[in-house]
Amino acid sequence: MSSSADLPLLTNDLFQLLVENTSDVISLIDHNGLIIYQSPSIESVFGYPKGELLRTQVMDLVHPDDLGHARAVLAELTEEDGNTQRLEVRFKHKRGSWCFVEVQARFFVHSSSPLVVLNTRDITDSHKIKLELSQSNELFQTAFRANSNICSLTKVSDGEFIDVNAAWEKATGWSRKEAINNTCLLYTSPSPR
Repeated sequence: MSSSADLPLLTNDLFQLLVENTSDVISLIDHNGLIIYQSPSIESVFGYPKGELLRTQVMDLVHPDDLGHARAVLAELTEEDGNTQRLEVRFKHKRGSWCFVEVQARFFVHSSSPLVVLNTRDITDSHKIKLELSQSNELFQTAFRANSNICSLTKVSDGEFIDVNAAWEKATGWSRKEAINNTCLLYTSPSPR
């Protein structure tokens, strides 16, 4: 097992190499909300050439519907040195479209200057997948509940009901509320309801 003494020192050159080759966009924001540094990945992720957004208000790049939330998080973040926050907002791409992003933000005071470091990751694809999955689930739930056939969803491991439809309720005399989180073995009793 190697010791920490065997690891290379994090020199400025090595640090710059790490920052310039990350897939996340690293930004440094001053006390006025202006971008004073962005990693080169800004171009590959959001289409802006390196340096184009310097001296730009970071909030000008946030979708108008997300501004209230972003401002509230920033206000809470800057209450105390060392605070960190995570948020999801839409960020303007160079093309003019909006990307869903996850932002990890950290506030600190450096040489008496308040600064915010933002690590920003494009999550548009995963957001789209979550939305499609949610829509698919809603469609399934609608079809499941409206189905005139007796339907139930149970866990294979123990027969616990996850859901039942109205046809099941009508046929068994048990309510959905009574069924959920109970095992199907409870409903094999010969006594009618």
